[in-house]
Amino acid sequence: MALTLDTLYRSTKNKYHLKLIAGEGGLGKIMNWVYISEDISTGDFLRGGELVITTGVSASASPDWLHDFIETMIAHNTSGIIINTGKYIQTEDIGEDIISLCQDNDFCLFTMPWEVHIYDITRDYYNRIFTETQADTTLSNAFLSIIRNDDNKEKSLLLLKENGILPAFQCCICNMDLSSFSDRNRISFIVESFLLTQHTGCHAIYIGHSLLFIFYAPDTLELSPTLLELTSRLDGSFPSAKYTIGISGCSPLSELETIYLQSSAAVSMAKYNNCKQYRYDDMGFFRLLLAVGNHSFLQSYAEEYLGALMEYDRTHDSNYTETLHQYLLLDGSIQAIANAMFCHRNTINYRVKALRENWNLDLDDPELRFHLMTAFLILDYLKLDL
Repeated sequence: MALTLDTLYRSTKNKYHLKLIAGEGGLGKIMNWVYISEDISTGDFLRGGELVITTGVSASASPDWLHDFIETMIAHNTSGIIINTGKYIQTEDIGEDIISLCQDNDFCLFTMPWEVHIYDITRDYYNRIFTETQADTTLSNAFLSIIRNDDNKEKSLLLLKENGILPAFQCCICNMDLSSFSDRNRISFIVESFLLTQHTGCHAIYIGHSLLFIFYAPDTLELSPTLLELTSRLDGSFPSAKYTIGISGCSPLSELETIYLQSSAAVSMAKYNNCKQYRYDDMGFFRLLLAVGNHSFLQSYAEEYLGALMEYDRTHDSNYTETLHQYLLLDGSIQAIANAMFCHRNTINYRVKALRENWNLDLDDPELRFHLMTAFLILDYLKLDL
């Protein structure tokens, strides 16, 4: 589990005499580094998730320095700020405008008395980050081992069990494809901070360009409202961002490999349907095709029923294949097919007659119609990037 400001604050507030002045709504944010800064211009070096510490040595340069400094830190997605008060900045210098700024942005503002040495707190926090990162990496490797179904799978299941994550737990994967996103660190910090604080039974790992959230808490079936709120927040923060989320079904932890494939298929469906989010459970007949797995077999099946027709269309620049598809979709309604294909009904009548006579298709046979529709679904399925 990632280190959050809440955990850090509760465990060290007495030791370093920390006081939370504003922004308590941001206590759930992840803290992944400590950054000491006295200069607003250093904001471009930030990657998101840093806990900033400042003495305010530059505050004398402008009466608005502290407000502008915090505003810059918020814009760069740092997790919060500790102000070392007592020399360059006094507690009374933190005015209502600054408190309102932090409150409105859920940005944690802490104060720490000048007598506390920054070296001591940063060294302590670096050690905590290092320890947490080691533990997080160990769990991540265990999850990856199960997903890959490698030789260490049984050891990994035992390791997770020792950490309270049982093989019988029902799991779900939220697969976030960030391949088209230019600032992966920034979006990752926001997503992880949100999801990991909404669900304690959750672990985040990367596979390639995908950020996976493995949910193993009993409330995995209640993810939809959470993910809808997440997409709403992302769209507000990144209105032009391109990302897709695929949500798997639920299965025991030991079947994580299958769950991961389901989430990847859901990502492909989201891209195919040009939507931000898609659930594996909504894939319908495609779930059966995913279970088949053998694309060569599926291609052969489709070509058995549609190959000759598609070849004729390629050779003669005709449109019999799509006419047949619409015939099946629209239950043989000539007028509806004509409307869908922007053709005259006489043209559709001619093509349907040709389908029956030239290709010997008995379109009144329910079994044949089933095979033909299945072939069309397979062609659509094979267009997915699986």
